[in-house]
Amino acid sequence: MKFITFWQTLAKQLAVQKDFTTLKRHTKFTAIFSKNFVIVTPQNTQYVRQVSYKDFEKVWNKATKLPSYEQFNSSNYHDETFHITYILTLIKLVIGTEKIE
Repeated sequence: MKFITFWQTLAKQLAVQKDFTTLKRHTKFTAIFSKNFVIVTPQNTQYVRQVSYKDFEKVWNKATKLPSYEQFNSSNYHDETFHITYILTLIKLVIGTEKIE
């Protein structure tokens, strides 16, 4: 899947707020798409975070350079963004079994 296809699909899926659980720690959070941002609210803190298109794009671009078995390992992205756990969860949700291209 190409990034632009992913982003468009994510925007449609998050047109209304939905509940999610992070991949690694199983932390609950909600997410909704708004004005080219994904608004994330972790259940444990209720601190709202705006995750930008550019944050997702940076992670996506780095993922294309990693082997598939390393793409969803959050430790590979700590230099890219503070919101990696939410980004990887949402990427995995959208792409399912497709490849990141």
